[in-house]
Amino acid sequence: MNRIRTIVLFTALTALCACSNTSKTQFMPLPALDLTPITQSEIKPMVPEGSASVSTLGGDFDFDVFKALRSRQSICVSPFSLGAVLSMAAEGAGGSTADQMWKVLGKDYSAAPQNKTVKVANSVWVNKQVTMYQDYRKTVQNKYASEVYSKDFSQRSFIGDVNRWCSKNTNGKIPSILETVDPDMQMLLLNAVYFYDKWESPFTRTDKAPFTCLDGRLQQVDMMHQTASLRYCQNDFFQILELPYESGDMDMYVLLPRPGVAFDDALAALSSSRWEGWRRELRSERVRVSMPKFKLECEMDFTGLLQDLGMKLAFSNAADFSLMASTPLAIGFVKQKTYIDVDEEGTEAAAVTGLGMRTTSVAPSNTIDFTADRPFFYIIRSDSSSEILFLGQVLSL
Repeated sequence: MNRIRTIVLFTALTALCACSNTSKTQFMPLPALDLTPITQSEIKPMVPEGSASVSTLGGDFDFDVFKALRSRQSICVSPFSLGAVLSMAAEGAGGSTADQMWKVLGKDYSAAPQNKTVKVANSVWVNKQVTMYQDYRKTVQNKYASEVYSKDFSQRSFIGDVNRWCSKNTNGKIPSILETVDPDMQMLLLNAVYFYDKWESPFTRTDKAPFTCLDGRLQQVDMMHQTASLRYCQNDFFQILELPYESGDMDMYVLLPRPGVAFDDALAALSSSRWEGWRRELRSERVRVSMPKFKLECEMDFTGLLQDLGMKLAFSNAADFSLMASTPLAIGFVKQKTYIDVDEEGTEAAAVTGLGMRTTSVAPSNTIDFTADRPFFYIIRSDSSSEILFLGQVLSL
């Protein structure tokens, strides 16, 4: 009986923009990577037939994951980062395992934002003893622009190479992702996204003001202010404000629950179809904006959550990743680290997602007030790709 060996997939996603001071952000140079691209002789032609990916469908994955966290704390999640690693894994799945994964995802996450402020990088690392199928290699290279490397996972240098790759492709914001290597790990998939941008309309003033936390506590926070022509709408659940970035492709949307709307009701209202409908209702208005500066660092484990959403087979002994390699594989864990810093001039954010596969057995004259002095949600989205890079909530500071 073939043992199911380990694949580990990590996604590093970083978004950066100018800090509040006038100095430029500096990044330390990184040493060159000692990597050997995998050769054609190490690739075996594809044998089994598998399911096609559901690239044309879109589902509720972004919001389903966020809501399923049921967090009562301020958090930042990267749906694109999580979706990218799961998509690359699903490309190598077959049968019912693939069906479940694509059903949960609803689409593939290969579409990268098309602008100069965003850089996307992918890589697949293969233990030298594993035979990867040629068709899978071509898929990750052509569809996800992924590099493919062959390494001896038992060598100490492997961890250093992986961490340097992450640090290099996130401009140092994610300096490391791998601390140890499980003996059963046979493959490693990485995705990194780097984003640097400023607000199209910077905030002009900051002062101390009270913020009412989800638990009712009052906190004195640094509240940023500006009055500008911004796209805005309101509905039964939210006041929604669009804050565009200087590049013209990236935007932050702030979703402030209406007074009297309970947090849980506002959270439950979030869905892809509603979100797209609300975006179509945005109109240019003159808006007096007040919102807090905030900085968050989070670490989340999605392993159980993804199984609860319906991706059960991929984590089980019955997992079918037969389109990826001749070695039996199953997912062992999916984790994500995120960082976001929002100030007067822009946004700095980063996310790292790890998925490990285990061995088994417009403006009128009136001015609208938008005062985010209580819990709110935020979305950072690319217009060119329509992908949500970051999704979060601020419940306390």
